[in-house]
Amino acid sequence: MILLFSMEYDVSTNQVVAWLNNENANWKRFNGEDIDEKGNTVKIDIDSNQEQSLVINNDFLNLGLVKVIWNRRTHGFTKIKNEVFGNKVKNEIGVGEITKLHALLKREILGIHNFIQKKIDGFWLDHPIDEKLNKMCVLELAKEIGLNIPHTLITNSKKELKAFLNRKIRVITKPVSEVDGFKIEDDLFMMYTASINEGFINEMNQEIFFPCLFQELIEKLYEIRTFYLEGQCFSMAIFSQLDQQTKIDFRAYNHKKWNRMIPFKLPVAMEEKIDKLMKQLGLKHGSIDLIKSVNGQYYFLEVNPVGQFGMVSHPCNYYLHEKIAQTLKKYDDAQ
Repeated sequence: MILLFSMEYDVSTNQVVAWLNNENANWKRFNGEDIDEKGNTVKIDIDSNQEQSLVINNDFLNLGLVKVIWNRRTHGFTKIKNEVFGNKVKNEIGVGEITKLHALLKREILGIHNFIQKKIDGFWLDHPIDEKLNKMCVLELAKEIGLNIPHTLITNSKKELKAFLNRKIRVITKPVSEVDGFKIEDDLFMMYTASINEGFINEMNQEIFFPCLFQELIEKLYEIRTFYLEGQCFSMAIFSQLDQQTKIDFRAYNHKKWNRMIPFKLPVAMEEKIDKLMKQLGLKHGSIDLIKSVNGQYYFLEVNPVGQFGMVSHPCNYYLHEKIAQTLKKYDDAQ
């Protein structure tokens, strides 16, 4: 049996499910929201004389029968309904303590997810433990393998940042961890890669600030998004530099005029290095960000094990959702 770990509204999972049905595969889907946000009845039966089972709204799943698992995006845990605490509790303990309670509940849910994952012995595409990457460690490994990377600095010093800018002329900043969004009252804030200039640094009113990641800005001909699946690279060129809105970060989408995106073939040597990197990271699939610079060099930026791949598949007609379904079915049939 194939088990899909996902989120309820993940479009890519829906499309893979359609292809699994086309393959007549035996599958089940587990959404992270199923056990904390949907109001479902949940039962996990741990008995030394029986196989561990998971029951959601009387839908029984024997974890011992699961042989293949696609770990998509198990849970965002983005909301807690008002009735969880009640207005009286909120008024008495305040926003700060509510935040602590939110973090506690998140740990509790993730603990349940972790137990379920540990009870499944089979082929993982990919196991959650292999997806917990450190961006700086990945950059170091990529450099060791022979991939070009932007010069990267992590600092909390205004003086060090100014010296870095003087050496590199153009600098960008991005999160050390994964990109995320957050809400303050009614305002939604998204994290994008941003350019840093001397004027910005001079306006900083502190000599010591929160530690941040800075990189030299690589002048690009175009960006490349590569989806990697078991040794194969499916790449797309994105001409984001032609639009001021997307020049620094193509995710700052111009919905009125989308970037041109076309199929692209990386040099064999680059694909071999990417394959080596992914294998050393223990990953069978993932989305990789690259840049082709104005000086003709390729630069590796980062890898996201659960990155979106529909945006590569559809413009380039790669049928990646079908390929993932076929991969899952292949390993399920082999068990």
